[in-house]
Amino acid sequence: MNWVREFFNTILLLLKNPRVLVSSILICSAFLFLPAKCAAYLGIAPMCDEHRHWFGVLLLICVSVLVVQAFSGAWYEAARRTRVRRELRSLSGEEWRLLLKGLDNYHKTIIQEMGHTGAQQALVNKGILLEGHGRGNILAWPFTVDNYAWGYLQRHPRLVARGRAIAQDSPANHWRVRL
Repeated sequence: MNWVREFFNTILLLLKNPRVLVSSILICSAFLFLPAKCAAYLGIAPMCDEHRHWFGVLLLICVSVLVVQAFSGAWYEAARRTRVRRELRSLSGEEWRLLLKGLDNYHKTIIQEMGHTGAQQALVNKGILLEGHGRGNILAWPFTVDNYAWGYLQRHPRLVARGRAIAQDSPANHWRVRL
């Protein structure tokens, strides 16, 4: 029974891949809607006639899964963008200082030293910064501002001005010893 479970898990993994879904849709459509003369020329006419109903079922499944994936992906992206907008309006002074470091220099990538205050991790958790993978060194690590957050900040200069005021009004990290 273990092989049956593995078989269905493999089928589910394949159904989650949009490339597999689109290619399955194209193949099933070809088997269903190919003219009889072309199917006979390709040598697939007997298979088309015998298994037409299975190709129809597979086409229906693939189209419905692809539509559900498209709608759920759009819903997830809309929810993520709403969350990023909400988080951008509620940043602390230290988080604004870190974002303004990149905005003022027109750099989406911010190189942060390893022992920083933790504002970068807070921004990563909020979905505003993306942590770099495999390109840091022992002293610093790159963080990239999310594309949507960067564009939103570029389109809303009032929000950035308010962030500047918050960053200037909040006390800097005095507890940190600077060498």
